[in-house]
Amino acid sequence: MNIIGVLSIKALGEEHDAVVLSLAITPLDLDLARSEKLLSTKQLLKATKTWNFSTEHQEDRTTTPGMYSAWKQKSQEAWDAHRQEPLLDVPDVIELLSEFISRNKVKRLLGSDVSNKILRNLCYTHAEEYPIESENYAGSSLSTDTVHYLLKRETRTASYVPVPKKLDTDIAAHNSVYNALVTQNLVYGAHKSTRESTRESTGESTGESAGESA
Repeated sequence: MNIIGVLSIKALGEEHDAVVLSLAITPLDLDLARSEKLLSTKQLLKATKTWNFSTEHQEDRTTTPGMYSAWKQKSQEAWDAHRQEPLLDVPDVIELLSEFISRNKVKRLLGSDVSNKILRNLCYTHAEEYPIESENYAGSSLSTDTVHYLLKRETRTASYVPVPKKLDTDIAAHNSVYNALVTQNLVYGAHKSTRESTRESTGESTGESAGESA
């Protein structure tokens, strides 16, 4: 198994020290995508775990002006989802995230540029270390933003994934699931293209050899 954890963090801003509302992680086995066993939205939602943060003890973190009202105007459903109890303090969420990563044998983490920098800051300020070895934290070199870009660019190997109607990407859990869907589609498409290229190359080589023998 080659499992990554697709992250989504929702916060009251996009700065590294923004007040955090919710963190979701969706485990995704890339080996399944390579073997053409693609997981459905329902399966990914079932595997996803979400923790909501208490904002009471985040006095040292920042809020972009107008973000409270902007959130509610954008999606009341998402706001309500992120305020469902239990509301946990940051160190507790980091600990639970670490346990989830260990239990699900997650090897790498993948999030958006914003989620990556917020998680780094949370770990630096509220925990002794990353919930995963730093060298395996994909956010340092790869993000879901890059995955989206690659999938849109590589239309020859994979088709872009529209947001399923049942998902509201303003909700952390739904956003991590959507990004998992996009990631597995990119991996599937790339592997399929490589396999087809190899098959064609082998066929051409065999044909040339047969011609020479004749």
